[in-house]
Amino acid sequence: MATAVSSVAQLSLHELSTPFSTPSPRPAFTGSCEYYANGVTDITPPPPRSARQIASEIKVGFGLRSPSWNNLTVMPDDRVIKDLFFKINSHNALAPADSVGNMYPTYRFNRHQNVVPHDYCRLTVMGSQYINASPVLLLGNCYIATQAPIDETMGHFVALVSEQKVDTIVTLAMPIEKGEVKALDYWTQSAQSSRVLMEEGDERVVERMLLMDNRQVRQLHYENWPDHGAPKTDLFKKILEEANSENPLLVHCSAGIGRTGSFIVAHSIIRSQVPLNQSPLVETALRARHFRPGTITTPVQLKAVIEVIRASKQ
Repeated sequence: MATAVSSVAQLSLHELSTPFSTPSPRPAFTGSCEYYANGVTDITPPPPRSARQIASEIKVGFGLRSPSWNNLTVMPDDRVIKDLFFKINSHNALAPADSVGNMYPTYRFNRHQNVVPHDYCRLTVMGSQYINASPVLLLGNCYIATQAPIDETMGHFVALVSEQKVDTIVTLAMPIEKGEVKALDYWTQSAQSSRVLMEEGDERVVERMLLMDNRQVRQLHYENWPDHGAPKTDLFKKILEEANSENPLLVHCSAGIGRTGSFIVAHSIIRSQVPLNQSPLVETALRARHFRPGTITTPVQLKAVIEVIRASKQ
């Protein structure tokens, strides 16, 4: 039974402060042209390019292919999983140090300073303003992989949802995990309703309807998925089944790579309808890293992806 929230605070793009909304004195030019473009307020920004359009222009090709990696009819042992993870982790673990996300002033808007999008594959909002978000296109399915918003980027997050016509947000982190801040809680005050779809122990999948910039957005929240750890297979399977949209799915955990990458890779393979003995696991994970560096961060997460694919296809 859905439980209504008595007081709903809408997340409005126009009421949220944005880091570049007011022009301010700038230091001498240092090569970051984007910074100066962001400071201009008297021009009309171009219409946003869709996540699918940007991702479809990225050329992806790999030499790492083997039919044996695609056969998931038998669960591989931990040694094989570690070997597969090593092959995946040797590609695009981090974006280059000279990426826009590492430069002034954009680095201030990253939740984790070592996790930034590739320059060739990143989204912008409100014209050309920076946001730590990457379009991902896997097996015909389009996603937006992003970090959990911070106070300084909440306006950008709402703009991203609005401009990309996102109607479903998949949240895989809690505001506080083991005493550390992992995500900005933007959903509690903006939720019109919520209901628990499935729970097991202290982990559960919750559906909320959020009001964001005069639009109703569905949130699917896996609560208490351990950071760098594995979710419970039944709950993982449930949130994957529930996440359906013709528009890009916006997926975030804390940094937007580990749990986010696990979800995206599993979701794309399950949705592809390829048989279990032909599931392109490694190639799909490698492709995901080409769009969003560092996706799937541990062998434990890779194992969880394999387990939920097997559970969904058997």
